[in-house]
Parts: sequence; C-alpha cells; structure tokens
Amino acid sequence: MVAGLPVVAAVDSYVTGAVRREIAERRAEWASGTDKTQWQAASWPYLERAFATGRFPAPAAFVRDGRRAR
Repeated sequence: MVAGLPVVAAVDSYVTGAVRREIAERRAEWASGTDKTQWQAASWPYLERAFATGRFPAPAAFVRDGRRAR
C-alpha cells in the first residue's frame, strides 16, 4: 500500500462531502424559494423558544457566545 493513500482518500471524502452538502443546499434554496439568510431569519423564533426551555444548553451557548458549552 502506498504511504500517502489514506491521506488522499480522506481529502477526497471530505471534498466529496462538502460538494454534496453545497449541492443539497442549493437545491433546497431553489425548491423553497428562500436563501440561507431568509431561512435563518424564519427559523430564529423557533430556536429562541427551544433554547428558552433550558433543554439545549450546548447549542444555546454556541449560538449565543460562539463557543462550545463546558
């Protein structure tokens, strides 16, 4: 086995996944008629209600502070 092959495979998998996510996002924008910014604005009230319950401290801290909860 070639020494660098696992690295090449890892990079290939990462790039393939990134491209697939980008394509999926573009398809969702096209199908819904909203872009990412509009979707985030529409979703914010739901997230505020979910975070207010206290059941999701890690995501709430990440959104609020831009860091992981400890």
